[in-house]
Amino acid sequence: MVKQPWMVPLFHTFTYGGIYMEKKTENIRISLTDSIILMLVIIAEIVFCVRGGLNLAVPLLLTWLIIFLYCKIRKLPWDVVEGYALQGVRDGFQSVCIVAAVGCLIGTWILGGTIPTMIYYGLKLINPNIFLPCTLILCSILSVFTGTSYGSAASAGLACMGIGLSMGFPPGLVAGAVISGALFGDKMSPFSDTTNLAPAMAGGTLFGHIRSMCYTTLPGWLICLVIFAIPLQTMIRLQLSNTWAVLLITSTSALFR
Repeated sequence: MVKQPWMVPLFHTFTYGGIYMEKKTENIRISLTDSIILMLVIIAEIVFCVRGGLNLAVPLLLTWLIIFLYCKIRKLPWDVVEGYALQGVRDGFQSVCIVAAVGCLIGTWILGGTIPTMIYYGLKLINPNIFLPCTLILCSILSVFTGTSYGSAASAGLACMGIGLSMGFPPGLVAGAVISGALFGDKMSPFSDTTNLAPAMAGGTLFGHIRSMCYTTLPGWLICLVIFAIPLQTMIRLQLSNTWAVLLITSTSALFR
């Protein structure tokens, strides 16, 4: 088959670029000054495009063009640079597939009632005497199972905010418990996009990456749990009726049936 002129770059990208993806025997070294200048130019170009409201594809294309021009000016082998770029795409593609599959899974859970059920029974387990620690734990568990901090904060977090404000807790304190739990679960969940992407790009394993994060994430989570347990004395001074608190939690939980 005779290749048309417009097909040559495409053919090169998916064939010869693939050879460099396999071998990658040639290393490219540039000076620290060139690296800093190149980084600043790319950052300035991205900021300009974002502030101008341009489509995301525009700064990506301009970044590729800047790197291409730099390689031509410095007489660097563009094929090798292209091979490394395609290698990065190939390394991250597995994570993209996982995130897409998780998105389908979470959508199925929501339509099937799994997520609302978790929220409903989680709210029923909340003890008014330890509301903030329960909020932290509930948002953490939900975020671990769903892999999304935004979804956890927008579902169980929203319900906990309403309950906490009605109990008289400062909104910032309740929001802190919600966000801390949601971000903890998002970071430690095997369903999270960033948790899958980081080891894929670094050449590690998913659960090895999660184990390594436990050394910093778990102590921080435990410290938050202790800090959110301190306002218990404040809640006692409010002399809130446990009967009214249970009634409020039950009525809020009914929204997630």
